[in-house]
Amino acid sequence: LILVEGTARFEIRDGIESDEPFYEALVVSYGDRGSASAELRARRSASIELFRQVANRAMDDAAALPGLDPDSETSFSLAERIHLEMGWKQALLESKSEFDRLDRIDAVLRAVFSRYE
Repeated sequence: LILVEGTARFEIRDGIESDEPFYEALVVSYGDRGSASAELRARRSASIELFRQVANRAMDDAAALPGLDPDSETSFSLAERIHLEMGWKQALLESKSEFDRLDRIDAVLRAVFSRYE
């Protein structure tokens, strides 16, 4: 069992072999590549709206949807609410661009939305 608390994003650079009864590694913290905040907020708002449109078509009670904040990392909040295979979610986690993550999520949402048209 490995327990990790997600307080900051990190990349494993190298494993450490030791006699400890747990895994150890050299890690480097990182953040997203920057973008203009107004542009990013607009992009997040568009993804949130697409998610709501899909939810309204797919769910009986879309009013029960939790609030999503375009001023925070929206891609992770959206991905948390979408059932997708683990490899896809891992690639999303590894992306260092909120724009890229939102593009990937929007592609999935558009595919689901088209099924309801």
